[in-house]
This record gives sequence, C-alpha cells and structure tokens, in this order.
Amino acid sequence: MSHDKIKVTWEVADGYVGGRPQHTKVDRSEIEDALDEAEVREIVDGAIDSDFQQRICADYGEDVYTEALKIWREAQAEKTIG
Repeated sequence: MSHDKIKVTWEVADGYVGGRPQHTKVDRSEIEDALDEAEVREIVDGAIDSDFQQRICADYGEDVYTEALKIWREAQAEKTIG
C-alpha cells in the first residue's frame, strides 16, 4: 500500500459552502476490507458525513466513489489470486 488514506472531493447539495469542493480523508484499509461495492459507498459516505453532516451533491460532476471502488476491486483481485 502506498497511502494509508485516500482523498475524496465532495460538495454540499444545498450549496452551503459556496460551491467550493471539500475534501475528506478515507482510511484505505477500510476500503480494502469492504465486503462489496455498496459497503465501499457507505464507507465514503460515512467519512463525508462525519466531516459535515450533509449528503454529497449528486450532480457534482466527479464520481467521489471512483478511486475507492478501484482500490477495493484491486484488493479483491489480490485476495482471489493469493
């Protein structure tokens, strides 16, 4: 593992922060240990919610799950091979 945490970018749905993207760190080990893609999404949402008690903006234009899901898929592939 090259990083202990990954950075996800998000924006509050109601525009409270003035449209400026926010960043949250997510533990990489939690992502790698997730049981399925739904749990990866829950982990990312939980990290964001703990930083700011809002849901992420659905139309932000960047899929905040992309990097987390990629890490999880790679970890699953390694578990299958190993």
